[in-house]
Amino acid sequence: MSENIFSKITTMSVVGNHTVVTSMADNTTQDRGVFFLDDPSQFFYTASSTTIITVIMPLILSIGIIANCAFIYIIIRLKRMRTVTNFYLANLAIADFIYLCIVVSDKLLRYYTSPFSKDYSPWGSQPCKLITALIFVPHFVSELTITLFTFERYTATKHSRRTLYTKTKLKCLLYIIVTWIISGALITPCLYFINGKTFLLRWIEDDALKERIIRKCGPFPITLFGGVTLQCHALQTVPFFFSAVMIIVLNTLIVKALNKSTIVSKKLFSKDNKALAERKQIIRMLIATSIIFYICVLPYYIDDIINALVRLNLITQFKIPAEFLQIGRFLAYSNSAINILIYNMFSKRYRQAFYKVYCCCKDTPAFDQESFTNRSWIHKITLRRLNGTKHIPNFHEHIPTISKACQENPGIKEEVIENKKLPTIYEEAACDSTMVTEYIATISESTYL
Repeated sequence: MSENIFSKITTMSVVGNHTVVTSMADNTTQDRGVFFLDDPSQFFYTASSTTIITVIMPLILSIGIIANCAFIYIIIRLKRMRTVTNFYLANLAIADFIYLCIVVSDKLLRYYTSPFSKDYSPWGSQPCKLITALIFVPHFVSELTITLFTFERYTATKHSRRTLYTKTKLKCLLYIIVTWIISGALITPCLYFINGKTFLLRWIEDDALKERIIRKCGPFPITLFGGVTLQCHALQTVPFFFSAVMIIVLNTLIVKALNKSTIVSKKLFSKDNKALAERKQIIRMLIATSIIFYICVLPYYIDDIINALVRLNLITQFKIPAEFLQIGRFLAYSNSAINILIYNMFSKRYRQAFYKVYCCCKDTPAFDQESFTNRSWIHKITLRRLNGTKHIPNFHEHIPTISKACQENPGIKEEVIENKKLPTIYEEAACDSTMVTEYIATISESTYL
């Protein structure tokens, strides 16, 4: 049997414990790397991989589909939830939905059609570029969307008045489209280098010759025993760490600005400002979303970083335990399914919206009159200055300002806003136009939360 196997071999070499055929007389295998495997089991799925792929990943996929679709439906169902921030979160849900569907479908298809864990042949003759793009584009969209809504929260918190002119749903949709375009551009270097190569594997099993043709994806040069290379997977860490640094800086600035707003609110009012409290909940929720995202995907990138450092000869060969990689993948996939849980955990508004849509609950006073009171009238705000100046009919075209009316009026008795009255502001607070304007911008901002 062995004589028949190797009768057409012209050149052989040994890699590890395996015999590598570098050329053969058989024309049908000239374009393939041909390997005679002494122990093919090391290329098969491990017991832990089998459990994750057949049990855990379908469960995560089911939860992710239900959770992300549920959140998108809430936004469609409730007009009051169609805000700038929620549009960004809906984009994140769409990206997570696509990512989960593609990555889990890929794992399941390859598992049930081939015993080899690195075999991409079930996807066809040229699957590598397509699968890579379908997996990593929505992943990059998630990173960019988190960066985008963090920056949006920063501008809303730090520059409230300016944001009232610039934050519109149309611009939000434009930014979302741009994130998908940029994500497609970010994957271009990887698509340039990545390709597929066919290998013919042969081994002896039960005294019989077995063989199978597999197709492995990877950046050139593709080897059966090789892993990722610097050109592709290591480059994916660049946008990851860039966005992570930006989010850390922006969240730090947001917390500082939020603390400042709290001080202003306490100076203006003796009781709690509900709009400011609600804004705090939203910001905490968004910060938690970004932190959990980066914690979950960080292990996934550690493997890429170590492989890149090894190939650059900056560190010695280091092999990460397979269990660590499995945990990293589990966290990355789970993150795409749990965002709606984060929203409900950190924000009363999202809990109430969820109950309204899915629990058939009647509107509670807190839901209708507190969380969304400002939305119905803030767009038609009319501000009357007490020093005799003209009305401001269009809030979006004029920054609300308070002149130094305290010189003639010791306090601001009323600010008329569509039959709504701002709480009375007395003495030194009335003289501080910056503080008053900050309050007006703060309550107005709830329109966009």
